[in-house]
Amino acid sequence: KDKGKEKDKDAKGDHKDDHGEIGPHGGAIAEWPPYHGELVIDHASKQATVYILDEKAAKAPDIDAKRFSKVKLTLTEEKPPLTIDFAPDAKKSGKDTMAFSATHDFFEKKAAFKGVLSARIDDDNEKKVKPLADDGFEYDPKKLEKSKK
Repeated sequence: KDKGKEKDKDAKGDHKDDHGEIGPHGGAIAEWPPYHGELVIDHASKQATVYILDEKAAKAPDIDAKRFSKVKLTLTEEKPPLTIDFAPDAKKSGKDTMAFSATHDFFEKKAAFKGVLSARIDDDNEKKVKPLADDGFEYDPKKLEKSKK
């Protein structure tokens, strides 16, 4: 079983090399094979946005946005763990973007954190809901700032 987990991590690492760690909106990338989530935080407004991205982490996937649901961030280092739910954001969604937003006091802090960034997608082929999660998700505002320069 451990070898399987190692193999997953290796595959995940190799995949990250295909697109880098910073998304097209300047946010941190979560691996949701074959999709990606990109977390962008506006600390001043205490608002965070998760953009749903395609397999190349370049733009929105070519599927109906309504298939995505239950987008959330669980902050595992908080005591007790904190879960923040995101809702569809029509203002930030468009032809090439699929966005979910949330406002929370936690987003005011410009601090690095770890957690689980997850979503659910209705799988048309299997007629069921498939969970998507990156349980090794890390957000580091200093790393993101450096990439903008």
